[in-house]
Amino acid sequence: MSDKKMTTIFNQKLCGFLMQKGFVLVAMAENKHYAGKNVFFFNESDELHRAIKEFKDMKSSDEAFI
Repeated sequence: MSDKKMTTIFNQKLCGFLMQKGFVLVAMAENKHYAGKNVFFFNESDELHRAIKEFKDMKSSDEAFI
């Protein structure tokens, strides 16, 4: 990986959402705490954190209708 600061993502749906928004997946690794799961690494940025918040807000508004 690069020397830039990374944000680690544990949710595969969030990872896909971020890639659809144009964020580049820098690396992926096996989750050492949960067999069969992966972790995803993106370059840290304010835009990335805004997109993560957008995803969480969408997810909570979806749950309100269930």
